[in-house]
Amino acid sequence: MQITQGDLRLTAERTTISYTDTGTLTIQRLDATGGVVVTRGTERASGAAGVYDFNRKVIVLSGGVNLRRGGDSLSG
Repeated sequence: MQITQGDLRLTAERTTISYTDTGTLTIQRLDATGGVVVTRGTERASGAAGVYDFNRKVIVLSGGVNLRRGGDSLSG
């Protein structure tokens, strides 16, 4: 599964989308599992699972997380 929003791309084996329907569908949250990878430009983050909170515009990754920005990297 691949989801794109502007220059942000999220890929994962499985995603579940939560939304509200008040006349128009509005995505509230996206839960992703299985090889989650988030990229934007030269930035890349990956983990086993991720939650994208559309209201707060925050992505939280868990499970073997790796971050890479240019030549810098962090894993934990």
